[in-house]
Amino acid sequence: MAVLWQETGRREWACLVLESVAVPITQPVGEPAVASTLVPFGAARPARWILLAGDHDRITVNGLPVLQGARVLTDRDEIRTATHRFFFSSESLARSANHLGEPTPCPRCKLLIETSQAAVICPTCGVAHHQTDELPCWDYAPRCAAGCSQSTELEGGFRWTPEDE
Repeated sequence: MAVLWQETGRREWACLVLESVAVPITQPVGEPAVASTLVPFGAARPARWILLAGDHDRITVNGLPVLQGARVLTDRDEIRTATHRFFFSSESLARSANHLGEPTPCPRCKLLIETSQAAVICPTCGVAHHQTDELPCWDYAPRCAAGCSQSTELEGGFRWTPEDE
């Protein structure tokens, strides 16, 4: 999961969570269209994203034109069209979901997280933790049990937003 921040006003931003589907970069009604799309690619989790810029003379990433009409995005890249500003962020939020992979050991309790058992995958390091009433391993302590700096607050916000720029 990644995020696309779109400037909606002076220092005001809207957040679009990017799942694993292509997302068009849109312009307001009445303005010339910029046929650009964000597309996930590769088998890695989380997915990497590429910007396909159809009108690459009028779209920039970090102030530079999009050469050959494509650019692999990295965290906090600024995307500008003729009239709009966006930021791409690779950050995602922690959320509880059924574990879909093979059984894997939880770093907190050391028991296996079984397939379809409620778990949280740390958005920073990618390590799965139990998150059930019986085994609240993810939110047991303030930080990820795998040793990274990720907060275990399930309802927490993003650590970075465009307002930080």
